[in-house]
Amino acid sequence: MTRLHANALLFLAAFCWGVGNVAQKTVLDDLGPILAMGLRGMIALIVVAPFLWRETKSSAPPTGGQWRALAKVSVFFLLALASQQLAYGGTSVTNASFLVNTTVVFTPVFAWLMLRERPDLVLVPSVGLAVCGILLMSGGLGALRWGDAACVASAVLYSVWIVLVANVARAFDRPFIIAGCQFCLAGFVGITFGLIFENISWQALAAAAPELAMLGVISTGLAYTLQAVAQRHTSPSHSAIIMSAESIFGAAAASMLLGERMNLMNGVGAATILASIILLQVPAQLVFGKRLTRLAAAMAYTKR
Repeated sequence: MTRLHANALLFLAAFCWGVGNVAQKTVLDDLGPILAMGLRGMIALIVVAPFLWRETKSSAPPTGGQWRALAKVSVFFLLALASQQLAYGGTSVTNASFLVNTTVVFTPVFAWLMLRERPDLVLVPSVGLAVCGILLMSGGLGALRWGDAACVASAVLYSVWIVLVANVARAFDRPFIIAGCQFCLAGFVGITFGLIFENISWQALAAAAPELAMLGVISTGLAYTLQAVAQRHTSPSHSAIIMSAESIFGAAAASMLLGERMNLMNGVGAATILASIILLQVPAQLVFGKRLTRLAAAMAYTKR
């Protein structure tokens, strides 16, 4: 697969996630967040089950080290997905779409810390802009709603997860096994704890069926599998940049389907977050000049 094809798959995944953000909000009208996450994961597991079965039959089983890596990926996927789903109970779809996508700025930080993938100097102002955008969208540090804070926590967890997925996908060429492990853990934990702590009825399940179908089939089964396939052919930081298109799709879907509108401060915050994402794609030499960029690269090299 070429990088162009991988980028196209990631862009399609971003579209699926963005449209699915509306369903993540409206499903809470009928179900609790943990149960909704669990049913979403289980439906996604059913969707990929035929491909998962074929992949396991045609390849050697994972080694002990690979199972440990898959377990780590699955745990971070569960934590990120749970934080995101919980956040929709305390924020708008538009806010969540932009705040969760600060992942694109945090991912190079964790790629540097975990994989020693040296970031460009431009990462510093990008992180600063992202933090400013978060504060603007939430109305300031003192007015930070718990839903907005949960979105930021989810973004950090997704950043670690993206790096882990990239590392595993390159060493273990089994995208459906990777996706299946994630969906299985999210489904099992979500359904178990949802049945214990949240109310449920057949009427609620029937009412939530369209949202669950959207979340399980499109936003999870399809989107995360596309991501697992594509990330074998591109870097974690590059993947995060493309997947940040989710914020645009999510805000557009929320406007068309839910009538959400941003006030001036929200709009400036969203624009600031987008600016931080775009800045990451600008060569550091254009921002800081060749001399400062070379000096920063030399300092980073001597610290290794």
